[in-house]
Amino acid sequence: EWVAAELDFHTRGRRADEALEVCKRLWTEAEVSHHGRFFSFDGVVFEPKPRQQPWPPILIGGESDAALRRAARHADGWIGMSHDFESGAGQIARLRELLTEAGRGHDPFQICLGGPVESQADVDRWEALGVTRLIVSPWRRSREARDGMRAFAQRLRVG
Repeated sequence: EWVAAELDFHTRGRRADEALEVCKRLWTEAEVSHHGRFFSFDGVVFEPKPRQQPWPPILIGGESDAALRRAARHADGWIGMSHDFESGAGQIARLRELLTEAGRGHDPFQICLGGPVESQADVDRWEALGVTRLIVSPWRRSREARDGMRAFAQRLRVG
């Protein structure tokens, strides 16, 4: 998609930072003019404003140190995928360091993580690591989704 849009893939991080800045302004200011490296416009009005104040929760995904830094600086949470307990703990520890460096060590911050969940003990272990939302896929194929979710809920005694 970067080639099709004729954009430089290597600018994606800086482009995301500027896009976040623009969105936050559009969500909170009556009229916005912006002249940055990647986006430039005058006198834009964005309505309706989000119901959530000051803006909807922003969650940033990614596993690189740059993605974690971006989440710590600009977001209300982080999304990580395909972790086991060890790798998840490492990423969460690094994220906590970066939040502290950004002066946000005590801010509420969502940690959404995709990892194995076979039992309530797994849920408890993720929670102890600081995960606030788990991303689960207890099925292999779409046609198995309903039965997979039902079996998952029964194993965890949910619903």
